[in-house]
Amino acid sequence: MKTIIVSVILTTAVLAGDHVKKGEKLLYGFTTEKGKIITIAVDSHARYLVYRYGKEGKIELEYPKHHKNAFKRFTFSHYFRGGGAQNEGLDLNTLFFTNRGYTYRIFDNYSAADDHREIGIRITKKERRSPQYSGGSEASKVHSPVWRIIRSTLLLKVRNRICHDYDHPFSSRLRSPDPFSSFSLEHCL
Repeated sequence: MKTIIVSVILTTAVLAGDHVKKGEKLLYGFTTEKGKIITIAVDSHARYLVYRYGKEGKIELEYPKHHKNAFKRFTFSHYFRGGGAQNEGLDLNTLFFTNRGYTYRIFDNYSAADDHREIGIRITKKERRSPQYSGGSEASKVHSPVWRIIRSTLLLKVRNRICHDYDHPFSSRLRSPDPFSSFSLEHCL
């Protein structure tokens, strides 16, 4: 798998431009070495979630194009194993969607064993993996709280689609008994 290191933009103002429309809030974003901007934004009233990709001034991909039922088009995957470095703790967060045969996985993964955080996007078509665009660990620290917001928002909107990381052997689709509760590991046991 080819990995491309990217520089991460830490200010909302720089990413805002065309990639975050009026009435939206930036949840997550970074810029690749070639100047491509990747953003996840949410409507200020939590009516839709949107992914945008492209250069400043030119959006090359917006998903979904129509915002009706947009939350149902995204799936959030989460796996957490606590216990710190001695237990090789993990915090794996992925927001993914499929568009025209390609699956886009926006991720933020942390490993306590080596105190390493990786953020970025993986794009795959069928079983063939395309390049991975990654961000650095410093940017991840800025964006980490975003996953709690995404998790809470998706719980309210598409609670029946929230699941653990499907690659994990103990994965299962979850349905939260209370849509206003926070998503935690206890719902999985």
